[in-house]
Amino acid sequence: MVGHAGTILHWNGSAWSSVSSGTTVELHGIWGSGANDVWVVGHAGTVLHWNGSAWSGVTSGTTADLSSTWGSRANDVWAVGSPTEILHWNGTAWSSLGGGVLRRNPALERHRLVELPDFCGATIRRALGEQPE
Repeated sequence: MVGHAGTILHWNGSAWSSVSSGTTVELHGIWGSGANDVWVVGHAGTVLHWNGSAWSGVTSGTTADLSSTWGSRANDVWAVGSPTEILHWNGTAWSSLGGGVLRRNPALERHRLVELPDFCGATIRRALGEQPE
C-alpha cells in the first residue's frame, strides 16, 4: 500500500509494517511482477523500484503526476498520469508515449491496454475485452 508523504506499507501475511521509501512525495500506484520487482509511481514523475531488499529512485523523464502502474512482466511495465502522460518500461529505461486519453493509441493496443479518464481526471487502465471492476 502506498500514500501520503512517501508512505509504503508492506503486508507480511499477518501484519502491516512501514518500509522506508526514501521520498516524502505523494505516492499513488503500485504494481509488481514478483517479490523482487515492484514499482511505485507518484507526484511529479516519481518512480521507485523495489529489488527485493531496497527501494531506489528511477528516472521517469517526466514531471507529470503519475497515478497508476501496471505490467505484464518485468520488462513490460506501464505508468499513467495527468494530464495524459503514458510511460513504458522496457526493462532498461522509461520512455514516454505521449497522450492517448479518449482515443485509441496503437502503441497501447499492441499491449492490449486502453486509457480512460476517471471521475477525478486521473487516468486508469483496463485490458481490452475485460469489464471494468
